[in-house]
Amino acid sequence: MRGSATLLAATLSWDGTAEPSSPQREPAWRPFPRRRGFRYALAALVVAVAALVAGPFVFFHLVEGPAPPSLALPRASAGTGGPSSPLDGTWRVGKGSRAEYRVHEFLFGQSGVAVGSTPDVSGTVVVDGATVTHAAITVDMRTVTTNMAGRNVMFHDAIMKTATYPYGVFKLARPIHLGKLPAAGQVVNVRALGD
Repeated sequence: MRGSATLLAATLSWDGTAEPSSPQREPAWRPFPRRRGFRYALAALVVAVAALVAGPFVFFHLVEGPAPPSLALPRASAGTGGPSSPLDGTWRVGKGSRAEYRVHEFLFGQSGVAVGSTPDVSGTVVVDGATVTHAAITVDMRTVTTNMAGRNVMFHDAIMKTATYPYGVFKLARPIHLGKLPAAGQVVNVRALGD
């Protein structure tokens, strides 16, 4: 009996400087901080996936909009005979000419057309009979612009590096045989192999 009284006195005189001898019991419930963190992470993941899917759609259809029409020659009435004047000689790139590029972009199931152009084009084409014997066209790539400032920066800095390569040059590598001279006003599309 005296031993029990001594143990009780020792327990009651604990001053808080050391852990009590009996183990502490944890509360029966917690505010679920781990589950709350998981929910936030899951919500962030859903938002990120939605942005990846909806972002390209919004960009291509609402921000960028439809691509401008392709370059085309002015319409002229087609003739029934041969050319109205001889084509032989050297032809120079005329005032009002433009050079254009078109690139089809695909991003997460959405697609669009990136278009850039410049009026800074020069060059010559030599025609002999029904054959194009020579062509050399130079484009000042530093002046190519699109409808988006960010795309212009990418084009000039990362893609074409126009500070290092300011000009795009096309030189005809093989003659183009037309077969016969086109009629006045007729537009002929041909493939040209260049260096």
